[in-house]
Amino acid sequence: MVKRIIPLLVLLFLGISATEAQLLYKISGNHLSKSSYIVGTHHLTDASFVKQIPGADEAMNAAVQVCGELPFDNLFNPDTLKAMTEAMTLPEGQTLYTVFTAEQMKLIDASVKKYFGVGLDNPTVKAQVEKLTPSALSQQLTTMMYLKAHPGGFNPMEGIDNYFQKEAKKAGKPVLGLETCAFQINALLKSQTVRRQGELLMCLINNEDKALKQITDMTEAYHNQNLNKLKEIMDEKMGGDCDSTPEEKARLFDNRNRDWLTKMPAIMQQPTLFVVGAGHLAGPNGILKGLQQQGYTVTPMK
Repeated sequence: MVKRIIPLLVLLFLGISATEAQLLYKISGNHLSKSSYIVGTHHLTDASFVKQIPGADEAMNAAVQVCGELPFDNLFNPDTLKAMTEAMTLPEGQTLYTVFTAEQMKLIDASVKKYFGVGLDNPTVKAQVEKLTPSALSQQLTTMMYLKAHPGGFNPMEGIDNYFQKEAKKAGKPVLGLETCAFQINALLKSQTVRRQGELLMCLINNEDKALKQITDMTEAYHNQNLNKLKEIMDEKMGGDCDSTPEEKARLFDNRNRDWLTKMPAIMQQPTLFVVGAGHLAGPNGILKGLQQQGYTVTPMK
């Protein structure tokens, strides 16, 4: 279990309107001399799935550079790994035992034991897990929940998120980022209070079946290359404090989409393949609609 936690930290950063069932789009027009492309990824999908995305090879060959949410290699910078670890660790003097009640800790222990095979009665596991922030533990449990329900269906360290950046490096093409690691650490790990993180962790544990169904349905929608269905599932309500607030959704999606849309025109002066989470593409505030509003022609690849 101890060995599983550290590699899974990376998954949080890889990682959430078109009418066609497509994941890859050509961006043209609006004075572009050559087309660029944008593809949506999903952090619970293997790199081998690229073979099922129409036009993936064409887009990769046509682009002179790849632009992700951030350059994947930057995640393994020692300073970034240190910052990530610190952001996923509770403040000095706090542990999960000071954040949650005894009854809540029993539920957390049962969930850790169920999905990692070892509970908090193991001193080594307890020492590591009790210092995690609730959001970090939520991410760990969510991923392991899916892996247990779909054994052999996904290799966390060979996901589709990094495939295009790896191919770009092999071909000697530059890899750019729309954001910095510091920004993503703040947005994904530091934007909620520990109390709010705790509410969401208990929502996950107390609604395990519903949460697993949502994760599974999202992955199925992605594999069916249906962005609208994926967005619909992401927007499903669980009820009460378990639902993201409008401010939380805006911070994770809408605000970032708007920021990316201000950066993309300059980057597209060179033919570029943008690689971002599929959840950012669809919807009225999605990247595809935003590009159309800027005057670009957005065409699904066949």
